[in-house]
Amino acid sequence: MSSASVSGDSDVTRDWSRAVVDFTLPLGTDLTAAEAALRAAAEQVRADPGLAAYFVAAPEVIPWNNVSDAGVQVRLTARTTPGEQTIVARALRRAATLALRS
Repeated sequence: MSSASVSGDSDVTRDWSRAVVDFTLPLGTDLTAAEAALRAAAEQVRADPGLAAYFVAAPEVIPWNNVSDAGVQVRLTARTTPGEQTIVARALRRAATLALRS
């Protein structure tokens, strides 16, 4: 599997922040396998001793977030401690990209 495009965003509140990573997967991608790969990658990042303290809740995968001519957008989100969403998003993006390439 390969991702056609990747984007990121963040949401910040006083008590927590949200890391958001979007992947646009080509039409015809096995979304069940892609979702499983993203969940495993997200849990791997959450289990990392250097990052675990930044997670407020378990990461979530939102399949079929959007559909366009470019493909199907799948969203990976994680609630983090305030201000740490960029670090978590970077780690999630890297792990998820590697997982989707496998």
